[in-house]
Amino acid sequence: MAKPDCQKCGAKCCRYFALEIDEPETVKDFDDVRWYVAHGKTSVFVEDEKWYVQVFAKCQYLDKENRCRIYDRRPRICRKYDLEECEFDGWDPDVLLETPEEVEAYVAEHLGKDVAKSRKKKGRKRKKDQGKKGAK
Repeated sequence: MAKPDCQKCGAKCCRYFALEIDEPETVKDFDDVRWYVAHGKTSVFVEDEKWYVQVFAKCQYLDKENRCRIYDRRPRICRKYDLEECEFDGWDPDVLLETPEEVEAYVAEHLGKDVAKSRKKKGRKRKKDQGKKGAK
């Protein structure tokens, strides 16, 4: 791998953060994933069997030349960043979900369920239950 040039790549690693999340297993879990990506500038990805929510937001300490203005006192997580992990040459996650529609398609393919239909059924049930409560 070529040595990264932060100015050339636009300092990609300083333009988002990603936090590991529990692997979604149920339609309800994937509804949460849909909620994450519905906020825009957000995605969910899988890398090495771990799930992450990724939020695209530029670090406030990145200058116009894509250099860190507080490099000598940068946060620990930045200090731990290994150039071997640099995305300079690209990035290829195992799964990348960027829109609610992609989440629904993933659920349909991997769980064999339709998130939208599941939500509608629950909504109808709640309305029926509320009608019963109002009749008492």
